[in-house]
Amino acid sequence: MKNRIALAALTAAFYVALPALAQNNGNHGTGGNHGDGNNGNHNGHGNNSNHSGHDSDGNSAGHRNDGPHGFKHHNNLVNPVDVSAVSGAITSATASLKSGSLVASSGSVVPAAAQARTYALLAGDPTIASSAADFSAALSTAGPEANVFVPELVRGFSTLRSNPAQLPSVVALYTSFTKTASSSFISNPPPEFLAMHAVLAQLVAAPASAKYTSK
Repeated sequence: MKNRIALAALTAAFYVALPALAQNNGNHGTGGNHGDGNNGNHNGHGNNSNHSGHDSDGNSAGHRNDGPHGFKHHNNLVNPVDVSAVSGAITSATASLKSGSLVASSGSVVPAAAQARTYALLAGDPTIASSAADFSAALSTAGPEANVFVPELVRGFSTLRSNPAQLPSVVALYTSFTKTASSSFISNPPPEFLAMHAVLAQLVAAPASAKYTSK
């Protein structure tokens, strides 16, 4: 239950922060909340939602929407101030992972082994090959539909340090993965997913935080 609440809490952060970045970058594609296509948001309900606030599997639609609207895959940040803020947040998140102090959205510290794997991915550690395989294996428990997104999601997450501008694409992949993950995965996700969840939350919030502190 605690993990489900944490996932729902991050929904708010993603939906508030990334649409603002979408406006800054001029992205109002058909995958966004202004689109009329299959990926449209339809007043806050995900593609798996029956528009009553719950998915067809009985879960709150909010658990399936841990990501932005206003972005399609491969849209990048173009505002240099936003890119710089995300880059700084990546450095901070990497330091937290290295020290084993990353805290999940639930308020608990992410298990050390999962932090080590996430650090290897984000920092470009030489052990990244084995860490990527372990990370992918953990996410693969989400079911066959979600597994389709795992290779690109892990690859995109691992290159954020060298290319922070691609954050919207990575979050879009995360959203697709989460929407198609099984109910059992969402209710009891592996620590690697929670670590990714916590890192992305920090990165998404970074541009808005930077603007606020600069005032």
